[in-house]
Amino acid sequence: MAGPRRSRMAILYGILVALLLISGLFFVVGQAVYGLTVLAIATLLNVRLLAFRRRLGRRDAGRNR
Repeated sequence: MAGPRRSRMAILYGILVALLLISGLFFVVGQAVYGLTVLAIATLLNVRLLAFRRRLGRRDAGRNR
């Protein structure tokens, strides 16, 4: 039997947290260039997630009128 389904948002936030951890690990081992690259990717993902949540909020607000 399959477990409960997770939403796409939960999966994307899990990926975001993993990227932040990887970025921190690169900084700890002294690979700042790779750490900054991973941090930039995580930032872009976070911006996309925030825009997506904003769109969802506006769509839901339109239904409640």
